[in-house]
Amino acid sequence: SRLAAIRRALRFSDVRNELVRGVADAAELARGAGAYCHTQLRRDPDGPLGQLLRDVAAAAAAVEAAGRGHGASVWSAVRCDVRLRETRRGELERLVSGAAELDALTALASFGVDRGYCVPEVADAEPRFAAEGLHHPLLESPVGNELILGSNGHVIFLTGPNMAGKTTFLK
Repeated sequence: SRLAAIRRALRFSDVRNELVRGVADAAELARGAGAYCHTQLRRDPDGPLGQLLRDVAAAAAAVEAAGRGHGASVWSAVRCDVRLRETRRGELERLVSGAAELDALTALASFGVDRGYCVPEVADAEPRFAAEGLHHPLLESPVGNELILGSNGHVIFLTGPNMAGKTTFLK
């Protein structure tokens, strides 16, 4: 009955095209993410992203292997789709979530480098939060603010007229 359902669904070109495109996209994501991970691992195999890169690379290899031969015919795409959904589902999910995490980290890192932002410094001294030049990163000509919290105070009263930048400061 499952085969009959697939045959009925494949009569419609939009279903066929979506299935073929989905398998091709999964294979392309696996190739691209795997290549990116291997490049990064060659640069810094023991770095802070090492385990994430190895996990994504392993998932990419499994997904890429499951997606081989997807372009020969619609039925080969169906077989690859079944392999991806049934036997490689975990690896596919790890690939997608890992690639998303790497994409977000890469975007944040390049944004910080491009604009000259710094990474917070964590010290073992007394509890304190100090920030200078705080501003919304997307404003053209922002006015920087300063915020210093010591161990003696944990409450801030932020006041001001409408449109004075309170919400922007909180962001």
